[in-house]
Amino acid sequence: MARIDCIVLDFDGTLTDVDSEAPRYLNSYRAALAVKVGKDLSAAWATSEAHVLANAERYGWEFGGKIVAPAHADCYILAGCVGRVVLDTLGLVKDPAERGTLLDGVYRSLYPSLSPAWRPELVPFFDALWRRGQPVFVVTNSQPDAVQKK
Repeated sequence: MARIDCIVLDFDGTLTDVDSEAPRYLNSYRAALAVKVGKDLSAAWATSEAHVLANAERYGWEFGGKIVAPAHADCYILAGCVGRVVLDTLGLVKDPAERGTLLDGVYRSLYPSLSPAWRPELVPFFDALWRRGQPVFVVTNSQPDAVQKK
């Protein structure tokens, strides 16, 4: 059996159940974006979300000009993708830098305030690791301060 020196876990989606957080997060994101742009986005959001999910290969989290995670990977990525399509559809915030700042700002303002849905198997999992003296590290691309508070 191979020796395990440490275990590295991702936070969102591994330690938390992002699927159960999704409806609440998507509604909060839509509402916060609506406040920022000063428009009711409900109808455009529903249509845009359906479009993004039906064309998931075209939308996602981009890094270096490439999609590195598809839109349906988690609710955080989906919300940003749908937000971009909504802004396109309504002809709002056309400047790419301003748009990116707006959408990222909505995410950053919401993420710390939402309580995570912890996976039920976490307590026995971490208890077993603790009993073994196994070092565990958590990585995330989310805001480190917000993750520590959660």
